[in-house]
Amino acid sequence: MNPARSSSRSYFWNGLAVASLVHAGTALALRIENGDNPIQLDFTEDASLDYHFTHGNGNIAPPSDPNYDPTSDNYFDWINRFETQLSTGPWHADLRFDSALFLNTLQVSDPTSQEGQHLTSLLENRYVNNFEIEKISASYTSPHLDATLGDFYLSYGRGMVVSLRKIDALGVDTTLRGATVTARAGGFSANVAGGVTNVVNTDPSTGGVAPDPEDPIVAGRLEYRMAQLFAVGVDAALMWQNLGTLNLTPYTPAMPNMPPTPTQQTLISPLGLGSVTTEVPTSDTLRAQTLNTGATLELPNLWNHGNAYVEYVHQRQAESTSLTYGNALYAGVNAYTGDFTLQAELKDYSGFVAPTFSSLNSRAFTAFYQQDVYNNPPNLEEIWQEESTTYNTYGPRLRLDWQLSGHFKPYATFLYFVDKDNAYNIYAASGGLDANWQQHRSHLTFSGGYRRQVDNDQSSNPGLLDSTEFWFQYDVIQVLSARYALELDGLHRTHQDSAFPGYFIWHQGYAYLSLRHSRFSASAGIEYYTQSPNEFQPWYPNVSGSYNINQNLLVRAFVGGREAGLRCINGICRLYPGFNGATLEIVAKY
Repeated sequence: MNPARSSSRSYFWNGLAVASLVHAGTALALRIENGDNPIQLDFTEDASLDYHFTHGNGNIAPPSDPNYDPTSDNYFDWINRFETQLSTGPWHADLRFDSALFLNTLQVSDPTSQEGQHLTSLLENRYVNNFEIEKISASYTSPHLDATLGDFYLSYGRGMVVSLRKIDALGVDTTLRGATVTARAGGFSANVAGGVTNVVNTDPSTGGVAPDPEDPIVAGRLEYRMAQLFAVGVDAALMWQNLGTLNLTPYTPAMPNMPPTPTQQTLISPLGLGSVTTEVPTSDTLRAQTLNTGATLELPNLWNHGNAYVEYVHQRQAESTSLTYGNALYAGVNAYTGDFTLQAELKDYSGFVAPTFSSLNSRAFTAFYQQDVYNNPPNLEEIWQEESTTYNTYGPRLRLDWQLSGHFKPYATFLYFVDKDNAYNIYAASGGLDANWQQHRSHLTFSGGYRRQVDNDQSSNPGLLDSTEFWFQYDVIQVLSARYALELDGLHRTHQDSAFPGYFIWHQGYAYLSLRHSRFSASAGIEYYTQSPNEFQPWYPNVSGSYNINQNLLVRAFVGGREAGLRCINGICRLYPGFNGATLEIVAKY
């Protein structure tokens, strides 16, 4: 970071070091000159203030409906993340503080009434004010050795053995808190890692909070790479559920004339303030232990016309006296000649449990269900596609790109998957175009496709059409001048379930028109999801904008709604509530 400097003073320490305090608006940085290894201290803060309107979560069900949910109406939340980074030479340290405050949330006056029990259940472990050290680490980096103590991300290969990473679109930010060491020499590289899982404890979309799962994971990978000829690797990860977290079950609201259920308080983080409420466990829950072992082969150069990658994983999962085995294979080949590029991929998952979930109870911590996963094999479908079952599925995917000219590149894809668990076959075809003009400053990206599911031989009705889907997606940026550009982007999906057409015909998508400037942007748009129109508001108009006050201070504002519904990123899905409200966000770099 190189903040704009408006004032500085220099100090000499023993004639060797110089410290300077840099100020730019609200941005500060501390730099200490220390020969070849200056010491740099940076700060970043992301603060968001939200006000949730009536029907704040998009729920429009009346009080007489069992899906009635007013728990997200007319309240404020303040979500703040403050991070400091210290670096000098090969050393780096990171410390992040997260906090959440909630105001004017719904209070249940009579938890023993039928409505009170319903609302108490909906409010379980939500709107808990909290503060914690979310991420803390110290790292050393050199050409032959990397080491981190504290929080770190971990992923091997295509994520089939282990994948702990950040997915902003789903609010996922799972790290392993422990230690990792990577050594490199003579074409070999080896990594060993171990620790317990650490999640972001507050879900801003629902106000839900959850403790760190602290599921233990130990992993290792050994790889040998010979120039541009090949790379071969073996890896393994052993993960098991933390019994202490697994025993945290939802509490039952008090019934009239009945003694209350005994409850307990559990800190959401060992390095923070704030706790969740659960029933006192009366017995241990069965926990699972998963061992994934894999091998990879990479061929980075196939006669100067392609590359290839293959990964195989064997899984062993134990739960009490039950023992299951699974296998997963992923293979990908890219071949190119002249103006054409062909990509061929294959997935074959047989009894392979993925994603592997954390020990957080899905009923006690509903907002965190499917967020905290520890492996994620390639899905090979569109990034937003709901198809997430990978236990028993196989089939290929093909994509052909044609560089028609320097300004136009059409492409086409086709996939065919057999899903044994859901007893249907998946067929999908799509095409698209990437185009640019004005010396590549303006561009168009457009794609559209058709997907259908047909019951297969595993079904009682082979050949029956199960569902169909049509979709198209676009993004157009037109540069207007040196500083201004206009952008139009959107997505539309139409899904029809052939078995229940009266209910499962739905549309989902968004459309935004934005004016962009080097320092500010303004957008107006609409989002929609019509799967449950009697329960959730189907249409969500909104306006938003951002302004860079200087290179270290950004302000964003949003007023309106965001759609409710299922969102998926490469097979990891979560059910989001809607949002109706206003947001003011400030991102500052110090």
